[in-house]
Amino acid sequence: MVWWAALGAFHSEIIGLAFALLSTAILYWFRPRVKLIYGRANNSRNLIRVPSSDEETENGDTVTEIYVEKFFLQNTGRKTATNVEFVLSDFPSDISVWQPRNVTYTRVQRENCLAGIPQIAPRELVVIDCVYINQKAAWITSVKSAEALGKEVPFCTVRQFPQWVILLILITLLMGIAFAFQLLVALF
Repeated sequence: MVWWAALGAFHSEIIGLAFALLSTAILYWFRPRVKLIYGRANNSRNLIRVPSSDEETENGDTVTEIYVEKFFLQNTGRKTATNVEFVLSDFPSDISVWQPRNVTYTRVQRENCLAGIPQIAPRELVVIDCVYINQKAAWITSVKSAEALGKEVPFCTVRQFPQWVILLILITLLMGIAFAFQLLVALF
């Protein structure tokens, strides 16, 4: 620590600078910001045979393919996301957004579907249902807002357990940790 002793006259300035840099870094890391995540969790493909005289198949029925897909978009940050753009590769036959809000649907270049959402609150989940009738399904080409780009994550449907099951799991977990701690103390 010879160098610290050599800077003896500047100790208070160096400590003040280190504190200022550390507090700035902490404020930067924990600042409120927008974090958009998106993905898809489920879909269904249905073939419906309708008796018809037009476009008959081998058994005399017209086959209509209905493909339904559910996309999820969530702002996991602590700041409201504004001017959110959710872009699909093709325009679906029908599209709906839950929770109801003022959403604009625009056909953009290469027949892409742009769903413009004015804002998404912090921790809010937006569900986008798309229905495709006799057409190929779309994929998400981009998700962005005025503040951030979206990140794709795998969404999965999870069963919600009753409160007593979750409490039982937590108690068992705590007892296991206590047993492990007791075993370590007994060994040493």
